[in-house]
Amino acid sequence: HPALLLADEPTGNLDDEHAKGVFDMLMKVAQECGTAILMVTHNVALANQMHAVYRMQAGGLVKNG
Repeated sequence: HPALLLADEPTGNLDDEHAKGVFDMLMKVAQECGTAILMVTHNVALANQMHAVYRMQAGGLVKNG
């Protein structure tokens, strides 16, 4: 039961169906184990399902919303 899971493009080379499956699995682990997930992704649809989203801008991080 790790406190933090680092995921760098975990769905980057997957089709939409399999990407959703991997994402759902990660979210299940987070919920059941109390694990925080720090995920880097270009998949905006998946990113928008996270509790907080940050984007790179001018060499720094900016919180969306």
